[in-house]
Amino acid sequence: MSSKFSESAIIRAFAEEICQRLTRKMIDRLQKMKDGLHSGDGSGLENTWDEMCVRVQPEQSIYWEAYDSTVRQMIEAEVEKLSPHEREAIWLQTPESVF
Repeated sequence: MSSKFSESAIIRAFAEEICQRLTRKMIDRLQKMKDGLHSGDGSGLENTWDEMCVRVQPEQSIYWEAYDSTVRQMIEAEVEKLSPHEREAIWLQTPESVF
């Protein structure tokens, strides 16, 4: 039994799989970052991921730009490691791409 997928559906599914993999990797790396936390001792927050999750609720903290910059740098480094066809699949899902 085979189902027929459109080219765009295949690319979309492939890009989604890659992005989910990158997301899991970024969360894992942020959970391993335990030094330089802004919340201080006794906050109950154990890592950078915990801080980011808390600091975005109910509003972004004054440290948000630092978090954002760190994550962007980490993602850029991981995207550079992707194969060209993986990068292209993701790019094709952006508003900047033209089919």
